[in-house]
Amino acid sequence: MSSFFRKCSLIAVAAILVLQACGAPEQSDRAAHADRIFTNAKVYTVDSQQPWAEAVAVSGNEIVYVGENAGALELAGEDTVQHDLAGKMLLPGFIDAHMHTVAGGAFAKVLSLDTSGTVDEWIQAIADYAEENSDAPLIFGYGFLATTFGPSGPTRQMIDAVVSDRPVLIMDDGTIEGRTAAMFEDYQGEPGNSGETVYTEEEMTKMVVGAASKNIDVHIHALGERSIHEALNAVEVARGAHPDSQSRYAICHIQVITDQDLPRFAKLDVIAQSTPLWASYDNFGEKFVSEDQFNRYWRFKSLKDLGVRLTWGSDFPASGAGMLGMSPVVQMEVGHTRQNPGEPDAPVQPRESERLDLESLIRGYTIDAAYQLHMEGEIGSLQVGKKADLVVLDRNLFEIDPYEIHQAQVIMTVMDGEVVYERE
Repeated sequence: MSSFFRKCSLIAVAAILVLQACGAPEQSDRAAHADRIFTNAKVYTVDSQQPWAEAVAVSGNEIVYVGENAGALELAGEDTVQHDLAGKMLLPGFIDAHMHTVAGGAFAKVLSLDTSGTVDEWIQAIADYAEENSDAPLIFGYGFLATTFGPSGPTRQMIDAVVSDRPVLIMDDGTIEGRTAAMFEDYQGEPGNSGETVYTEEEMTKMVVGAASKNIDVHIHALGERSIHEALNAVEVARGAHPDSQSRYAICHIQVITDQDLPRFAKLDVIAQSTPLWASYDNFGEKFVSEDQFNRYWRFKSLKDLGVRLTWGSDFPASGAGMLGMSPVVQMEVGHTRQNPGEPDAPVQPRESERLDLESLIRGYTIDAAYQLHMEGEIGSLQVGKKADLVVLDRNLFEIDPYEIHQAQVIMTVMDGEVVYERE
């Protein structure tokens, strides 16, 4: 055969293979039989090339198939565990991109107060907890807002009225409410107090540049507009000093952002990391900031429209909502509605135009959070070759009333191919 015809034959074979692959489900060549198969699911893959599927197959700790039911069933063997999800939603495993795991462990079984509660409700909760834990030498809890108590703040006498024989330590993570976040103008009614940063801009810049020189990721707590501005300045210097650095930069919380700094997140490729739970109407902090500042709270949609990567985390145990604050579905609903969960008549946190679409909220808990961790090639989406980290919800979040999202229940959690949680 001449070289010309040999080349033509190779091209023809290649073309046939390409045509066969077009539109086909993803499948690993290594999968003879799957260990687990999930069928009849509403599979939201977070993969732009194949957003939805019916089934997923897993071998060991790896995804080996994503596609239609029939293709997954072809991988079934005698020992394959089959999960018929009957229309339930299957997603990549959720990733909490900001939490304090060591400190959080100490909070797992302590008293968790409802941040939106009243003083009387909190005092009663303390009394109930003290009675249920009569052997505890002290009562440890968290979750109240100091501003709810009024100008005088909480007092020892309030606690002693219900628990007089043991100390009570309650943790309060003050920010805007504590008038400590660094702003560009003074807090309302407090001339001379515009908040403070822990580090000077020079100190911050030195640390960020140093991290960039060693390819270390940077995660900066910046809640107020001035602290966010100075953090962006530091990243800008680091980008210029070490343009080839592998460091990834995230600024977390980002409660109040100036118009001028919004596009800098995109320009400097800075991850905007936050906690959507806090984006419901801020009755407590509103009085401490100007109207303009209040209208620049939690600018999630503006950042998304600029192409900024958004990630979400509970900030546990500092979220102020106890264990509830760790729930991604609760966080998603608030980020989507900017109202209290399940309350369609509740006031909307300005601006209403900053309500974020569900797709972006899911990305922030999956593939974009994986990117923040340098793990986007391993987890964060349901694709062949990635780790088998999955979560099953009892309903499709895209098909329910937005004010019911927080009610979605996790039916199953799979990590590295193993079922680590299953709802009875």
